[in-house]
Amino acid sequence: MIRNQCFKKSLLFLFGIFFCFIADAQSIKGNVVDENSLPLVGVSVHLVGSARGVNTDAEGAFSINAQQGEELELTFIGYASVTRKIDSSFLFIRMERTTNNELSDVVVVGYG
Repeated sequence: MIRNQCFKKSLLFLFGIFFCFIADAQSIKGNVVDENSLPLVGVSVHLVGSARGVNTDAEGAFSINAQQGEELELTFIGYASVTRKIDSSFLFIRMERTTNNELSDVVVVGYG
């Protein structure tokens, strides 16, 4: 009887801890647009310090499981990278084109 009660209390305790970890993560949604407020398709959105990441869809929208206070890094070819701290469940992010379009080095390889 006592062993059964101890098992129930232990199981309830573990379930409570598990629920706390699940409750912290939430679905963060957002839209990514360019400087003209047009949606950007295929922007890479990932959590800083994590392997979790997603890409934006045809409307520039994304959804990722994260916690408040974590940081997202957004990258897209031809645009400056953006790092944004998660402060709400919906983020609106505007990316700007980079002005540096120069190549720093050119390597020519010839096979003969």
